[in-house]
Amino acid sequence: MFSTGLTRASRRRICLTGLHECDYVIDRDGEQKERWILASVIQYISFIGMFQGFLLSGLLVTDRRMTAASRILGLICLMIGLTFSIPFMLMNTGSAIIASTIGLVFFLPVALGPLGYLYCRSALLGTPLRERDFLHLIPVLLCYALTADVSLADPGKMAEWIAGERPRSIRLQIAEHLPVAIAYAYAVWTGWIVWRYRRQANDNLSNFNPDVFNWLLALQAFNLVVWSLKAIPGPTSAPTLLPDVASVLLAIFIYVIAIIQWRNPGFFTISALSDQQPTAVLHPLDAGGSPRQGELDASIRAELFATVRRRVEADKLYLDCGLTLERLAVSTGLSKHHLSEVLNRHAGKNFYEFINGYRIDFVCERLRRTEQNVLDIALEAGFSSKSTFNAIFRRHTGSTPSQFRTANSVRAI
Repeated sequence: MFSTGLTRASRRRICLTGLHECDYVIDRDGEQKERWILASVIQYISFIGMFQGFLLSGLLVTDRRMTAASRILGLICLMIGLTFSIPFMLMNTGSAIIASTIGLVFFLPVALGPLGYLYCRSALLGTPLRERDFLHLIPVLLCYALTADVSLADPGKMAEWIAGERPRSIRLQIAEHLPVAIAYAYAVWTGWIVWRYRRQANDNLSNFNPDVFNWLLALQAFNLVVWSLKAIPGPTSAPTLLPDVASVLLAIFIYVIAIIQWRNPGFFTISALSDQQPTAVLHPLDAGGSPRQGELDASIRAELFATVRRRVEADKLYLDCGLTLERLAVSTGLSKHHLSEVLNRHAGKNFYEFINGYRIDFVCERLRRTEQNVLDIALEAGFSSKSTFNAIFRRHTGSTPSQFRTANSVRAI
């Protein structure tokens, strides 16, 4: 029975992923079959989640191809796998070893926020951890410090609290709410960091896969949704079904990212960001949403834009897969700041959109008039990889290269 080893408290909280504490009412005298089915489903999901977490962790940590970001993600998968083991621990809290262990495992999800931030930064920049990064362990250690006296002096009481007993001390109440605050803070902070680097990439680089940022931003948005469901109307009294399903889906989402990372360790890395700090680039709107005037008047911007276009088209600079804002500025004799102002204020585009517009036009023309291999065309046009090309082509045309060729071939016409 699923209830074996639990106390007689009316509410039992069982963690499916460590991201949410689920409340279940245990009543031995009614609806035994429904409870048994529910228990079986929980155990099945927990076993699969635990196995997947351990497997992906092993692959990401031990494979020699892996990067620092891969190993951070491997640690995240390990922690998720361990938190999936909590339902099995709750069935055996009568064991002193299990009662002591569950207190250690219960707060592991608090580390997912700091580790998620470190993973996103390391994955995008391709950089290893630094010594000061270990300061992000402080929120995790704080949670353990708040419950250290209960965990060490009375592991059974700690297990009962995890299983659903209401906190009897201020410190346990704080420990119950603190993970929510930490999760919110790191999800918002990490989302802002990813958004900042996406903006930097759009303004300075011409060759990266935009889906990289979409994946990482979606992860943070999903994380916020899960914790919001958990915290409404309070961390311990949220409705059970929807938050639990969302928590499991979040774990699956992380596992999918882990599989992508294992198959292609450099998928989320935009190496050109590694050696540069985010730069201040002039955008059409200021922080208040009002049109920004800029340093150049409209006539000068128009003249400079015509000059930039002539240079890009005459020398086919867009065919250079390593073209950056700085290199284009040198080629046109403009400063990076003025070149950004010309592109943003006059053309209404960032550097990434401006250059890849030429590349897509080049590819489309070849697709219409030749039978050349699509990947060969993409590489000739200046794209650095198939995934980058496919993502940008879909964004510009709304179709795949094969679909575009079939619909627009000169022979077909």
